[in-house]
Amino acid sequence: MTSKNKEKLHVMYVFTENNKVYIRKNRVLSSSNNRTISHEEWFPINFQWEAS
Repeated sequence: MTSKNKEKLHVMYVFTENNKVYIRKNRVLSSSNNRTISHEEWFPINFQWEAS
């Protein structure tokens, strides 16, 4: 039997609106009662389409 090394796939979520591109960043927050809270934020990034 052989073991294969599995790698995680890293995914970046993006969307466009009004000729701007946004990337999603998740933040994990922990509260005082040991609960985990996930918070999602979208940030604009510099992106430019080039004609070919």
